[in-house]
Amino acid sequence: MKRLTALLMALMMVLSLAACGGSGETTKEPETPAPAETQNEEIANVEVEQASAQAEKITVQIAKLDDFGPFIGTFGDGLESNGSIMLEIYQTLASRNNFGEELKNVLMESYVMVDEWTYDVTLYDGIYDSAGNSIKASDVKFSFEKYKEFGESSLATKNVGDVEVISDLVVRIHVVEGSCAGTFERILCDLRIVSEASFNASPDAMATTAVGSGPYKLEKFVSGSQLTLVATDNYWCPEELRDASVEMQNVKVIDCQVLTESAQIAMALQTGKVDISQNVNAQDLPSFKEGGQYAAGHGVYSKPSNAANVLMFNCSADSPLQDEKLREAVMYAIDSDLIAATVNGGNNVVAYCMGGPTYGDYQEKWSEYYPPYDIEAAKAAIAESAYPNGCDLKLVYIAGNTAVEDTGVVLQAMLSEIGINLTL
Repeated sequence: MKRLTALLMALMMVLSLAACGGSGETTKEPETPAPAETQNEEIANVEVEQASAQAEKITVQIAKLDDFGPFIGTFGDGLESNGSIMLEIYQTLASRNNFGEELKNVLMESYVMVDEWTYDVTLYDGIYDSAGNSIKASDVKFSFEKYKEFGESSLATKNVGDVEVISDLVVRIHVVEGSCAGTFERILCDLRIVSEASFNASPDAMATTAVGSGPYKLEKFVSGSQLTLVATDNYWCPEELRDASVEMQNVKVIDCQVLTESAQIAMALQTGKVDISQNVNAQDLPSFKEGGQYAAGHGVYSKPSNAANVLMFNCSADSPLQDEKLREAVMYAIDSDLIAATVNGGNNVVAYCMGGPTYGDYQEKWSEYYPPYDIEAAKAAIAESAYPNGCDLKLVYIAGNTAVEDTGVVLQAMLSEIGINLTL
């Protein structure tokens, strides 16, 4: 049977000058996968083939492993966190693949809006964790309050107001008035829920003794090194209610190994030490894609990110860029499509707003608001500026991001075409 590996990477967003945000294309896994011998190489994150028999074990690379407590961070954290692995143990009220997409019920059976800032959420009846403790409305209230006690300051946590227990299965959530659109959905999808009884029974706030209602339970925890999960024998969720992205039990054992160096991760995938990684360096991806040296037996799944590399003008009085024509020249001189195709292994898309298509209210027409690359228009604009013979500009960025540094080098070459000397 063909061995499958998923490499999850967040697409870096490259944008037109002064624009923000962006997205990439998402490959969706078929609901009913083909047999392993013919299955498409692109598979979903942490979802191995849906074979008739449950697979025995997979090994997953993770970037760090310290505190596995439910109230440290949220599911909305980035790839450097353990958020996606935590969701195999801890569950949220709902889930979704991308921001703005339709919610999928997890612990929540339904909700109703009481008013603009108030919602009544009804839980499924019969939810219990791997220790056998039930999860009721009071446990939702407990969990939300624990997030605040632990000092978690995510958008979801900060905007949870009062939480009322209406009945065993109904909890009323008050969202802070004035919160941005989508906050309630973030609360449902980002905040983990645990049993108060199980949490209070833990000697270390579940930092190394995690207990949740998810499809897997913790078997082994070695801080900074290894985490082993095994399928829960008494998983509460009926198969017909399980969401394929976060609630399946496709394998019996998930073994998580901490690897932090790019070279280590690539070598581990090549040798079969690990089956899945979500921290693969973009420069290593071509080796695992179709036509690459290690393409056989590996699949690459690229998921869009709402992160963006933003290039902004300094328009202060002592900056040359206070000149509108100079700014216009710079924008025409930058070929964002070329940057997207060459930097970061070409794993980028041009973005036209903060967040891009990963947000529900994104509009395609925004791409029309930015001028296309036009070197002749750039030369004409700089000729009309206060700097017809060019000038010196400086690009300031946070060091350590190879993709950003490489973008700077490309920008140097592009702006030199109109006489601008860009220093990094």
